[in-house]
Amino acid sequence: MLRLTAVCLAIGSLAQLLPPGCPLLSEPILDDAGPPQPQASAPDRAAGGEQVELTASVAGADDEGTISYQWYQTYGRVVDLQNANTAAARFVAPLVTKDHTLRFRVDARNPAGATGSAEAAVTIIGKSWPDGGSDTTGQGDDSSASGDSEADGISDDSRTGSSDDTGTTSGDKFTSAADEDRVFLVTTKGKIVIELYATDAHLTVKNFQTYVREDFYRGTIFHRVTQDEDGEGEIVQGGGYLPGMEYKDPTHSPVPNESDNGLNNVRGTVAMARTSDPDSATSQFFFNLKVHPEYDWQEGEPGYTVFGHVVQGMSVVDEIGRVEINPPGDGAPVDDIVIIRVGFE
Repeated sequence: MLRLTAVCLAIGSLAQLLPPGCPLLSEPILDDAGPPQPQASAPDRAAGGEQVELTASVAGADDEGTISYQWYQTYGRVVDLQNANTAAARFVAPLVTKDHTLRFRVDARNPAGATGSAEAAVTIIGKSWPDGGSDTTGQGDDSSASGDSEADGISDDSRTGSSDDTGTTSGDKFTSAADEDRVFLVTTKGKIVIELYATDAHLTVKNFQTYVREDFYRGTIFHRVTQDEDGEGEIVQGGGYLPGMEYKDPTHSPVPNESDNGLNNVRGTVAMARTSDPDSATSQFFFNLKVHPEYDWQEGEPGYTVFGHVVQGMSVVDEIGRVEINPPGDGAPVDDIVIIRVGFE
């Protein structure tokens, strides 16, 4: 029972894709004042390379330490938010060739645990740069995209892919990536190689590559496996816990949801785990061992962003999917499966 409770608390409340059968957690008792009502402000426009400040405040909460703040980027080309856990966050505006809007959210939390949110937006002024449009985020500009799609690297054509039982994929969407867009995971069950969709999910891929470069995943475990009635794996999730179900805090801001990129959650693909907030994905990811259309983007309903697929070691993923888990059906492996080493092929 202790193990079940730990898994439910760790996976359900912290990490995404809430397992069925877990008890509901009681809501914190709020004071009579209710949640804070923050106000967020930002300059309407900023030039590339300019330092931009985002500020938040709550009326009547002037005492230092009364309110805690946390800023998140919710849309647009990813920037490096400095001082994101204060009332005044900062970032350097990226260099873009077209006007581009960045959106942010700030959460204000009072001592009673009540939280209120506010949003702010900044339009980055586009300009023709002498070097052909380099940008400070290292993401470049996608000439095949138009309008808001430019920021997300989403091309105008709609392509789909299919998967066979080996975990390989076919169709125009699943084209070969450059060698630097391949990541390997050496686990206690064997080696897995993932090919990343750097164009179709470039914000998500950049986020994942950052965690790989920083060696964040070394020593983490696959903390969640779901299985069908026959004990065959459905998903294998990792990237956020250490042995003993010790939660490992993500080190970067959440990445905007890119599940409308035309990539489907079919067997052999890798997708980002998240909470009920579509833009909350950080370090955790999962392998699809079966086709999961319920995880795909639907009109008006964001899904789980697919950002790569397995090109080597799908048998290893399948083996992890069959291990004994607690609780049965949807739980943590009884014996820890550890990522020993991670890097680029």
